[in-house]
Amino acid sequence: MPRAASIALRLCVVACLSLLAPGALAAPADNVKAPPAKKGGISVLVATLGPKLIVQRVIAGGPADQAGVLPMDEIVQIEQDWISGMSTTIAISHLRGEPGTPVQIFVRRQNRPDLLKFTIVRQPLPEQPPAAPEP
Repeated sequence: MPRAASIALRLCVVACLSLLAPGALAAPADNVKAPPAKKGGISVLVATLGPKLIVQRVIAGGPADQAGVLPMDEIVQIEQDWISGMSTTIAISHLRGEPGTPVQIFVRRQNRPDLLKFTIVRQPLPEQPPAAPEP
């Protein structure tokens, strides 16, 4: 390999390695697991319908139910973030957060000209059962 190509290859490897997070090449510690992230939510199922984020289901007894959110409500704003064009995944990440923390949402309800404002305190999300193994 010509000397110039060898130097270019080394520089490329060094540049790529420098982009890794610090400690990315470190060996993992034995039997050390990160604690699971505590996530809370408002207990609704949502879906996008075109550019709209629609509440499909409100979990009975959950924080959104207690606040008065209804199925078919359109969430138009979460905190200061407008929803128009936002993916469902991003919207859900805005609704989730540390249990016990509030989140403010604005919804448009059918047959109501004004937006409704709800401040909802997140509750812990239920544990998800492990996925069934593939047959």
